[in-house]
Amino acid sequence: MSSALQGAVESGAPVSRLHEQQSYDPADFPVPTGREEEWRFTPLRRLRGLHADASLAEGKVGVAVDAAAEVAVELAQHGDPRLGIAYVPADRVRSDRHHR
Repeated sequence: MSSALQGAVESGAPVSRLHEQQSYDPADFPVPTGREEEWRFTPLRRLRGLHADASLAEGKVGVAVDAAAEVAVELAQHGDPRLGIAYVPADRVRSDRHHR
């Protein structure tokens, strides 16, 4: 074994800062410009205004679940302490969906 490799430490997975910021508030994320790595192939000109801070008309969503009797189904409301345990949004688009 070469002396240059002796004592070398094997590193784990590469460090990524891609989703380092996590929040439910869209204001915590800048509006994409297209220069960000995760947006580089997205036609942002065609999506102009999609990421702007604008109030949307109030809407209602109906949810129907046809689950087997042994499956428990619960609707987690905003503020439920279980929210964010397994997933916290890491960009403006996903945080916006959870924020409203």
